[in-house]
Amino acid sequence: MVELGILEPCRASKWASLAFIIPKKDGCVPQITDLCLLNNAIIQKQYPLPIITDMLDRISGYKFFTKLDISMQYYTFELNEPSQELCLIVTPLGKYKYKCLPMGLNCAPDFAQQVMEEVLRDVNDTGVYLEENKSILLYLGAPHAASRQSPPSVGSQWFHR
Repeated sequence: MVELGILEPCRASKWASLAFIIPKKDGCVPQITDLCLLNNAIIQKQYPLPIITDMLDRISGYKFFTKLDISMQYYTFELNEPSQELCLIVTPLGKYKYKCLPMGLNCAPDFAQQVMEEVLRDVNDTGVYLEENKSILLYLGAPHAASRQSPPSVGSQWFHR
C-alpha cells in the first residue's frame, strides 16, 4: 500500500488505529483497520444514500444494465494533511498514515456516493448504488456526454475532530 501511494510511513500522531490482516478462505489477505475510536470522535457530514428497492422500482422496464467493479474507489480520494494526521495506523511493521480515504471510515460511503453522483450528473439515465464491502457502481441506461472534473479531495468538510 506504500508503493501504491495509499500509505506513508510516519512517526507520531495524536490518533492511532490498529491495523491487522485476516486471511480469507479464497486466499485473499485483506488489511483490516479498526477505526472505531476515530469514527466515534468525528462528526460525519450526512449524504442521502439510495435505497436499492426505490432504485429498482425506478428502473422497471430497462433492458440493459452494467455494474463496474470500483473496489479501490476510496483510494482515489486524497486526504488533506489534517485528515491524514487523524488516519494513522499502527502495524507490526511500524506507523503509517493514510494519504487516501481509508475503508472503514464512517463518512466514506456518503462521500463516495456524492462524488459518483456528481461525476454522472450530466449522464442521462444513470443511477449510482455502492454496495457495502464490494464498492460496486450500478450504472443504468445509455451514457451521453459526461462532464470532466478533477479528482475530489477529502477534507475537513467531511469529518472533524
